Amino acid sequence: MKVIQRLCSFGASMLLVLVFSAGVFGTDQAHAATIPVNQTAHSGIQQQVATLLQQVPGSKQTAWNAVSLDNGKTIVTFTTKAYSVASGPSNCRSGWFCLWYDTGYTGAEVQSSSYRCDSSSALVLLNYFPTDGLGSYINYSPYTLKIYNVYDSTIDYESPGHWSSNTSSNNDVYNAASVVESC
Repeated sequence: MKVIQRLCSFGASMLLVLVFSAGVFGTDQAHAATIPVNQTAHSGIQQQVATLLQQVPGSKQTAWNAVSLDNGKTIVTFTTKAYSVASGPSNCRSGWFCLWYDTGYTGAEVQSSSYRCDSSSALVLLNYFPTDGLGSYINYSPYTLKIYNVYDSTIDYESPGHWSSNTSSNNDVYNAASVVESC
């Protein structure tokens, strides 16, 4: 069954919500719990976590800055750009697709093992990236992913095992991932 949730943007960080239909559970709570933040950033992140928990039925908080969706098949970890550390491929599990809000595999992170290769449930929707969010993604899933921008134009094909950090110099949403199809 295809489920679609819309994401909202909150201040300097972006709240990412994905839509998924199948996969396996796995979470890196240690990674989520060790991200340092000051009190102001902590409050902002807690607000993002609370909002996501309200918007997505069945979502669960798994760390102070992380939420598990779709029975653990998707994990959203919030941070601020100032406190983000590049985790890159070392933090993306085998069989998962991972996306970061900022270039260089930094910023808010979404990890998912939820994908199905059929037309009724292949779409994964992300909210529009603001103009300062370019994004990075890694495909360790068994499928080739087709990445679209907010205008439904294809911006990339990611083969299994491939990674990309969007480093476009024009900082526009044309090059930011918005929709991901697997098959």
